[in-house]
Amino acid sequence: MGKWRWARRLALAGVVALVSGTAAIAYVTHLEKDNQFCIACHTPEGKRLHGELFERYDAKPPVNLSAAHASAKKTVKCIDCHGGAGVERRSRVLFIAAWDTLKYLTGRFKEPDRMAVPLRDRECVQCHADYEAGPFPEGGQAGGRDFHKHPDHRALSSICVECHTAHVAGDPRLKFLNNTVVLPHCQRCHKQMGLEQFSG
Repeated sequence: MGKWRWARRLALAGVVALVSGTAAIAYVTHLEKDNQFCIACHTPEGKRLHGELFERYDAKPPVNLSAAHASAKKTVKCIDCHGGAGVERRSRVLFIAAWDTLKYLTGRFKEPDRMAVPLRDRECVQCHADYEAGPFPEGGQAGGRDFHKHPDHRALSSICVECHTAHVAGDPRLKFLNNTVVLPHCQRCHKQMGLEQFSG
C-alpha cells in the first residue's frame, strides 16, 4: 500500500512540475514579446540591460540593421532574432534566461559582453527564407553587384551575421553593411579589394 502512495505522490509531483514549467514558459514567451521587458533588468551601475543598443534600435531614421528591422512594416522584436530557432536552440535560450534571472535576483548579474547563444543563419532565414534556397533575386545592393547572386559565394563558410551586423552602424544604401566589418571577409579571397569598391 505504501508503494502505491509514493508512486501516486511522485506522479502528482511530475504533473505539477510539468504544468508549472509549461505555464512559466508560456508566461515568459508572452512577456519577451515586449522589448521593454527584454531590457528591464538593471546592472549595478543603474543602467538598463543593453540600454545603449536599445537606443540605437529605436532610432529614427534607422542607424543600423536592427533599427531598420524595428522600423519595418512588421516590427521585428528583440526576441524574433534572439529567441532561438528550433526546439534545441529555444530551450537553450530559455535555460540561459532563467539562469540570468536567478543571478539578477541574487545580485550577481553582469551585463553580458557576448551572446551565450550566437545567432546562426537559421535565425535569419526564419524571415529571409529567399536567401536560404536561392537562386537569389536580381538587383541587390550596390547597384546590382549582389554578393549573394554569385555562385562561388554559395560555398563559403561565412554566416549572415559576420557581414550583416545588426547593432553596428552601416551604410543605409548598402542595407547597413559596414565596410570595415565586411572588407576583411572579402579579402580572404580577394586580396586586393579595397574600401572604394563598396561605394554605391
